[in-house]
Amino acid sequence: MKSDKAPALIEYLGEAAHGLLISHSRGKILAVFSQAAYLLEEKGELFWIGGVRNPNKTTPAATLGGEDAAESDILSGSLHVPMHRRGLRLSSFLPKLIPGTPWFVEDCHLIFDSRTVLDYSKACIWRAPHLYPDSLLPVTAVRQRVGVIPSILGRSPAPAGFGSLIPGNLCMLEKQSAPLRLDNLPYSSESLACDQEYFQSVPGP
Repeated sequence: MKSDKAPALIEYLGEAAHGLLISHSRGKILAVFSQAAYLLEEKGELFWIGGVRNPNKTTPAATLGGEDAAESDILSGSLHVPMHRRGLRLSSFLPKLIPGTPWFVEDCHLIFDSRTVLDYSKACIWRAPHLYPDSLLPVTAVRQRVGVIPSILGRSPAPAGFGSLIPGNLCMLEKQSAPLRLDNLPYSSESLACDQEYFQSVPGP
């Protein structure tokens, strides 16, 4: 199929997703979010596409290191979506996709319609890195890095939806008591009670 415009480029292709994008494979879009679309292959295999959060943003973290770099990337919103064996990562924003839309593969192109074509002919195949025992962080270092998260969250926009549970969960992990707001949450008080019971049972780092 010839596209009406230049196809968007897939920058990275997870090895499992690469195995699903064989010639003539097809399926449909299962779900779409702000910068991610979940695709279902006709045999029931699932994979997803992620777009760049801000393709025109120059990441200042390139000149930083360690925790400063990670914190700068998170706050600027310039990070790509994380990679996964079943993930595809675009070099641009995710195009507008609609759940239920069929897709098929032809000549290294993932095609949805004449105006939405993704080219993976030059994509890099991403494989999960192998972890060696001597490269793992000690428990003390993990605790230190996890401790940075609250300060990052505190400087981010106010949480919404499930994110509104974050402050209460952090307090429970510190074995402090904090009332959790039950208004404007997208689930029942029963599920909230289960969530609270779970976090109270999690041991400290």
